[in-house]
Amino acid sequence: MELVEYCESNPNLTRLEVMSNDIYGKLTDIMPYCNQLETLAFKVKSDFDDSEYTPVAKLPKLCDLRIEGNHEVGSLNTLFNALAKNEQTNLTKLKIDKANIDYDEIAEVLRIQTLQKCRFNGNKGLVIKIDSISFDQRLAKLTLYFKKELDAANLADLGSLINITNLLIVGRHKIGTLAKLFTRIAERKSPKLEQLITLSDMEFDEDGDSDEDIQFNFFSEPITYLNNEEIIEVLKIKSLNVLDCQIDDHRAIEFPTRLAKVKRISIKKCGGGSLANLFQAFALQECAKLTILSISGFPLDHNEIFEIGRIQSLARLTCGFIDLKSINYLTPLNNLEILKINSQHQLNKVSEAVLNLFISCNGNISILYENNCISMDKNGRALTITMRESTCSADFEPLSNMPKLPILIIDGKYKLNSLAPLIKAFATKRSTVLQKLCIEIDPIDYNEVKQISQIKTLRYLECEFSDLESIKLLRHLANLEVLKIHSEHDLRDIAEGVLNVFMGGANEISVFCLCREITFNKSLRKLTISNISYFCEVFDAQEYVVLAELPNLGTLHIKGEHKIGSFKYFFQALAARECSALREISVNRRNDVLGHFRIQTFNYEESKELVKILTLKKLKCGFSDGKSLELLSLLTDLEELEITTYPEGSLIQFLHSLVLRESSKLQCLVIKGKSLTCEETAHVARVKSLRRLECGFVDGKNIELLAQLNQLKELIIRNLERDSMSRLFHVFAATEPKTLQLLNVKSTPISYIDTEAIVQIQSLRSLHCEFAEIKSIELLVKLPQLKDLTIKFDESEGEEIKRLAQLNMLTDLQITSPNVGSLTELFKGISLKPTKPILQSLVIQDNNVDLEEFQEIIKVKSLRRLKCGFIDKECFQELRYFENLEVLEITSYHNSDEISQILLRIFQFCFKLKVIDLRYGTQFVNLQFFREALKILREIRNPIEQGPLQLRIPFFEGLTLEQIEIADEAYLIISRFIDDS
Repeated sequence: MELVEYCESNPNLTRLEVMSNDIYGKLTDIMPYCNQLETLAFKVKSDFDDSEYTPVAKLPKLCDLRIEGNHEVGSLNTLFNALAKNEQTNLTKLKIDKANIDYDEIAEVLRIQTLQKCRFNGNKGLVIKIDSISFDQRLAKLTLYFKKELDAANLADLGSLINITNLLIVGRHKIGTLAKLFTRIAERKSPKLEQLITLSDMEFDEDGDSDEDIQFNFFSEPITYLNNEEIIEVLKIKSLNVLDCQIDDHRAIEFPTRLAKVKRISIKKCGGGSLANLFQAFALQECAKLTILSISGFPLDHNEIFEIGRIQSLARLTCGFIDLKSINYLTPLNNLEILKINSQHQLNKVSEAVLNLFISCNGNISILYENNCISMDKNGRALTITMRESTCSADFEPLSNMPKLPILIIDGKYKLNSLAPLIKAFATKRSTVLQKLCIEIDPIDYNEVKQISQIKTLRYLECEFSDLESIKLLRHLANLEVLKIHSEHDLRDIAEGVLNVFMGGANEISVFCLCREITFNKSLRKLTISNISYFCEVFDAQEYVVLAELPNLGTLHIKGEHKIGSFKYFFQALAARECSALREISVNRRNDVLGHFRIQTFNYEESKELVKILTLKKLKCGFSDGKSLELLSLLTDLEELEITTYPEGSLIQFLHSLVLRESSKLQCLVIKGKSLTCEETAHVARVKSLRRLECGFVDGKNIELLAQLNQLKELIIRNLERDSMSRLFHVFAATEPKTLQLLNVKSTPISYIDTEAIVQIQSLRSLHCEFAEIKSIELLVKLPQLKDLTIKFDESEGEEIKRLAQLNMLTDLQITSPNVGSLTELFKGISLKPTKPILQSLVIQDNNVDLEEFQEIIKVKSLRRLKCGFIDKECFQELRYFENLEVLEITSYHNSDEISQILLRIFQFCFKLKVIDLRYGTQFVNLQFFREALKILREIRNPIEQGPLQLRIPFFEGLTLEQIEIADEAYLIISRFIDDS
């Protein structure tokens, strides 16, 4: 079948290859039947005329065209011209194969506006690929692939045809002959070449059609060699950012007269010619941008390293050293982050050489050598050593001479007992101040732990143990505060070791093991057991039994959930202690990472052992069943009880037993999880010993019976409907004698009528509530002993709020600001009172204070504590007038640069300050601020009469080495702010 017949019978043909010169018929004859053709490949005839292939340009859907075969120079220009003139063409890819490369032909091809990539496979060993063509801007990526060693001088015209953005050179050309191309590119008015990269044949995919950008390969092995002249010309291209090449030149490179602001250079030296002049040029370059420099092949001498050490912009350096001592020349490089050494040396000599670099450099830096890594984090004050398994830790011993190093981190792979020499080096140094040691990945053995136990300054240890007996050795670490055990051990197996740590460590020490945190405070005699798993896994509390042996244990706190029933044996052991000092057990919930929580409850078996601890005076927990709750009546000395959860209806029997007891010692009762029924309310009202009651109520029936609690001083109501609350207030108002001193209503806003009843409770000293009507404020003057007021309201009438100034005994005020500026009249009224103000604590919530409000606040000279946020930073300027202020808590966000100098003035004028809390803001404790703060505090404070100023800020990770040198905790202690409200 003829080609024409085939195409006519297949009108939907999308791909066609005609690769024979002997086809029957002309290619032009098939064009009327190929309107769906997208890909076409054909081999040119030896005797074709210019017009024979021109109709190809009219194929409406053609996007991929390949033409193979040698042809007369210029003979295809008619086709290319037609394609360029056809505004409807969709051609994006063009390939000319096995033909002589003609630059006029390339120029014609590049006139095709839709073209994205083209390729010219020369029959003399050169391949030219032009990709990512941008017709409007005349930009493209160029690849030159030399299959043979060719003279590249005639390629210079390519630099004029198109503005090259990326140049990839593959294979070997005749060295020196690319200089003209580089010169032509550099001479363009606005060159766009950003990357020049060379690859070997092995790394190059000749047939690849990837549209991805050429990636900078920092450790590539190029095979294309350039000489000094070519390098000099390349570096004149002012747009160049990345250069990755190989130099084969034994001559020293000349000093470049023009130099692009290159960002990354990777050079492999095949000859020993010095590059010192090149490095000197970059060192002298104004606003140099060279951040990454990699030199391989030959190590560098003193002169070359000296010049590199002057390139201030360098962040990453890979090179070899003829003499490791020349590393000292790199100390001026303040931006250096990574140094990779590719020359051969003994590892201990490398450690010695980099020590001075670590000491001198101000920033963070990592040294890479033979898969070992040594990193210094100056901000975190941490030295990290990453080892490979065959490395001997003794090779890192010189690093133990790092002055005032507080943190050491060891990771990687290492053999058991291989760390002993390095740890011993730190332990035996008199100058060691090591406080934190983290050993990751592999466990340590007895001998290594023995060496660790000699580092007397250690406060934090994180590791795995292969020998559990070795944990006992840590009792010799008198300053140890945190022990994190990463190895998976049942706590019963390491219990004796943990006890030894608690007995020998610091005043408070925390042990972490398998998502559990156990903390013991010696002076407070307090043990805290926490389930700290992210997703609240449930653990077996039997593992804690040995902790009952802690001497003089007074307080036990349990956080998070454990298996129900598993505390039985722990409580049994606590009850069995002779002369038990345990006074408090508190069980608290802990949210998981998703914000969910479940409350730990005790069952009957646990409760049966719990109530045998007869010394208990304070208990907070939940119960899974009513029988467990009833057992609490056996704790006859219990003074404070908080029930966090209990089964419906189970509270009655316990309350009934309390009522029947002749003399109950229970003074505080907190009921959470459920609200009291009318029957439960009646029983609570009969527990006459109560002085503090916190609970909610289902319906308020029998609520008036609470007035029978004739010793009640504090009442916290979590929820109660309004009518019942009104009835309660009126009953308390009518009851004598009046004992209630604190009333806190958390849920329901109080009406004006109810406020009238409240103010008749003349014994009230503390009131926390929300007013439904702002005019209720006027009634508060009828409470002559009111000292503490926490108040919230939605309205912002200044005159009504101002009435709070009439409360002559008020010392503590926490107020919700309805609007910015709405409290101005209040503070003006307080400052203008005829009697001397006695307000000592002021907390303002919801809205920040503006300058006008604050100017009135500062007139209240009696203030000792202030907690608020500022709208204007000018408010900080006014703080210096608070001469009597002791506690300052700032709840608004501020940039450190804007307030650091103002804070120094506050230190100077507010000389009675004890605490400053900055809840939000940037970390600002730089060395200059720290130094000036200490200078001021030493001038105005007497450390014998006055404690240190506590400055708590967010994101604080500790003092720097320089700050540690001048720190003086008698005057200033800086710590991280933690919101425990």
